[in-house]
Amino acid sequence: MRVIAGTLGGRAISMKDKLPVRPTSDKARGAVFSSLAPLIVGSNFLDIFAGTGAMGIEAISRGAHHVTAIELSPQVAMLIKDNLGALGISNDVYEVRVGSFRDVLPRLTAKKYDLIFADPPYGQGYPEEVLRLVLQHDLLKAEGIMVIEHFVKENVPPAHGKLRLFKTKNYGQTKMSFFVAEREC
Repeated sequence: MRVIAGTLGGRAISMKDKLPVRPTSDKARGAVFSSLAPLIVGSNFLDIFAGTGAMGIEAISRGAHHVTAIELSPQVAMLIKDNLGALGISNDVYEVRVGSFRDVLPRLTAKKYDLIFADPPYGQGYPEEVLRLVLQHDLLKAEGIMVIEHFVKENVPPAHGKLRLFKTKNYGQTKMSFFVAEREC
């Protein structure tokens, strides 16, 4: 797996076979970032269910100001930190939080994010719960974008509070659902 574009384009992102991760495919990752291109530079990016850290690394490579990654597994979080070290990405710009998204999201309320990406385990019903928690803790800036990666046959609500689904893209068995945080009147 490699960083697709930006200052780190072409550099390797390590994987370890026995770790419980399902990385976003290069094709899907590239398409998501192409869709988000005008919003990435200078953004605060939140990666929920971070896995290898590839989405956050791609965001940094393309000019994001700061990434916060949430990863449940301490072993997988170490993989992210190893990847960051190998790529020369400092803890000042990429912060890894180890724990359940249910526990970590409520502790992030001091910061609002321009972009949020969530890639929960498929078929567990997590997309709706993640939407609810992001909304409940007001983590997404007005007009910010949230992308949820999920199994193509898994239902994701078209709206949740001020979060509105505005686009979906399919990549084989994977679907990306794009939400925008509507500005309050």
